[in-house]
Amino acid sequence: MQIEVISVVKLIGTENELIRLRKYVTSPGVGFSFNNVLAPPEELVNMNVDKVLTTQEEINLMSVYGVGYLSDWKMINWGTQFTTVSVSWFSNSYVKLSTVNTPPLGIFHKLTLDFDIKLHVLYTDNHTTGIVFYDKGKGIEKKITGYEAEVVYYLTEDPTFTYKRWIAINKDISKAKKCDMELLFNHDTEYLTLAKSIIDQKSEPIPI
Repeated sequence: MQIEVISVVKLIGTENELIRLRKYVTSPGVGFSFNNVLAPPEELVNMNVDKVLTTQEEINLMSVYGVGYLSDWKMINWGTQFTTVSVSWFSNSYVKLSTVNTPPLGIFHKLTLDFDIKLHVLYTDNHTTGIVFYDKGKGIEKKITGYEAEVVYYLTEDPTFTYKRWIAINKDISKAKKCDMELLFNHDTEYLTLAKSIIDQKSEPIPI
């Protein structure tokens, strides 16, 4: 089953460098192009997706690219097999995007190698939340699961989301979980404080 993963990205750098990066990753009608950042090898792109490689063909491709199939190359290099589902730029230093199943951590890593910037990334899929700080290609990741991750997911969708709104759409929940969620919505943990420092309060995206 495919799941949506939301990534909130704060970019830290000079205004000129942020403008240069945004121009680099966007194309007409495309808010964030992974191909612009790290293009897959043409040989893998042009391969029929239904083709089943012989052992020798796979060995030959792996000797050149490290993998035999485009989907594997994307997972290793992008961090996800697919391009973005949606993209919203709120400023040159803040973008929110969604992908399928996994966040594009490889793309974020590559950007900090190609540009003089730092990235603070928060990704969440309602069950797992991760925060990664990138600087010159090096990433420090902090990951959580459970109720804290669920709270972060709702706040990522809407930074003003409250426990009252959560309980209105989650009525058939155990009393224990209700108590835990109310506590988390109203009293920040160290992780929630960190997450909120990345989640921007702006609500309207700007045009691509």
